Amino acid sequence: MTYQARLPKDLPPFGPELELLLLCARINLNSSQKNRVQQIVTGQLDWSLLLRMATLHRLSLLLFRNLQLVVCNDIPEHVLEDLHQAAITASANNLLFTANLHKIIALFNSNTIQAIPFKGPALSQAAYANINLRWFGDLDILVEEKDAIKARNLLIANGYSCRTQITGSTEAAFITKENCFAMVNTSNNIYIDLHWEMTGRYSLVPLYLEDIIERATTIKLAVWQFPTLSVEDNIVFLCIHSSKHCWQPLEGINCISELIRNTEKINWLKVFEQSRHLRAHRIVLLGLLLCHLLFDLELPPLVMAELDDNKNLLTFGKKILHRLTLDPVMQEQDNYSCQFSTLHTCIRDSFPDRIKHLCRFLCRIFFRPTSKDRQAWPLPSSLTFLYYFYRPLRLIWEWGRKKGGKE
Repeated sequence: MTYQARLPKDLPPFGPELELLLLCARINLNSSQKNRVQQIVTGQLDWSLLLRMATLHRLSLLLFRNLQLVVCNDIPEHVLEDLHQAAITASANNLLFTANLHKIIALFNSNTIQAIPFKGPALSQAAYANINLRWFGDLDILVEEKDAIKARNLLIANGYSCRTQITGSTEAAFITKENCFAMVNTSNNIYIDLHWEMTGRYSLVPLYLEDIIERATTIKLAVWQFPTLSVEDNIVFLCIHSSKHCWQPLEGINCISELIRNTEKINWLKVFEQSRHLRAHRIVLLGLLLCHLLFDLELPPLVMAELDDNKNLLTFGKKILHRLTLDPVMQEQDNYSCQFSTLHTCIRDSFPDRIKHLCRFLCRIFFRPTSKDRQAWPLPSSLTFLYYFYRPLRLIWEWGRKKGGKE
C-alpha cells in the first residue's frame, strides 16, 4: 500500500518527491517499500525539488542512507555527492557536540548539579540508533530551576558566554517567566540551551526536571553513558515540541514515529497520564495521528480507541498535511505565520484551556518583554515595569517599518 492510499481523500495528492522522502525517512524498509523506492527513483523525479524538501524537513541524512541501498543508475551523481557531503559534515558536527556534551555533564556532576540532555544526540540515538542520522545545531540540557544560575555561571567560567544578557536584578523574574539560557562557546561554535523548563512554557502546565527524573534512563552515545528521558516522556515532549512549531519540519514527526517503532515496550497508560497532566492530551494524539498517516506507524488498540474518541483531530491533521503539498519556498514563507496559527489554540483539551492558552499567547507576544527588548533599552530594576509598555510600541514600530518597506 502506498502512502497516498492511506491519506484523506480530499487532500491534494503528494508528488513522487514527497512520497520518496517519506519512505526514505524510515530506518528499516520492508521489501515492498524498497520496491516502491526503486519505482519512484526510476520514474519522473525532480531531484532538485527532492533535495530542497529534504533540507527543509531535515531528512537529508536519512534520505542519503536509504538511497545508498537502492542499486540504480538513475540517481544523478551530483545528488549522491551533495547528500554525501552533508552526511560527512553532519557526522563531524555531531561527534563534536557529543564530546562536548560529555564534558558538560561531567562538569555539572562534579558540581552536584543534576542534568539530563534531551533532543540532540540523545534523541538521534533513541530514535535512529545512530547519532549521525539527524541534524542538530545545539545541545539541550535540563537542570533544576534552583540550579539554573549556578549551571550558567559554571559554563561561563568554562569558556561559554550567555547570549541572553540578564542583569542580576532581573534574574529572578527571568527564571520565573522564561525557560532557558542561550549559551555559546565561540571558540568551537558549540551552542547550548540550558533549560530549567522543557516545553518553552507552551504547555499549560510546565515540565520540570523533577517531573521526569524518576523515570529517566541511560543511553550510550559514542563511548559515553548519558542520562536521558524515558520513551514515554520523550513521546509526550516531542509531540508538544513539534506542535509548538506546527509540526514542521517533518523530521520532528518522524522522530516520534521511529522512536515508537523501534521501542519494544511502551507504557501507553503512562504516556496518556503524563499528557493529561500537562493538559496536552489532544496534542499528543494529533502527533500520533500524523505518525500513522505519514509514516504508516502501527498504533496499539488503546491509542486507536483514543483517536476514535477525538475524530475532529483529523481535521487539524488535514490542514498540516495540506501544507506539505506546497512548494518548499511557500512552506518556508509560511513558517512565520505558523507561529500565529489558530491550531495552537484549537487543539487544546478543553474550552477553558483554549481561552487560557489564547490569553497567555497574546500576553507573551504583545506585552511580555524579551531579551531583545532589554538589550535595546536597558533599565534599572526599579523601572523594568516600563518594558510592558515599551514592547507593544516597539512591535508596532517594527510592523510599520516592514509594511512601509513592502509598499
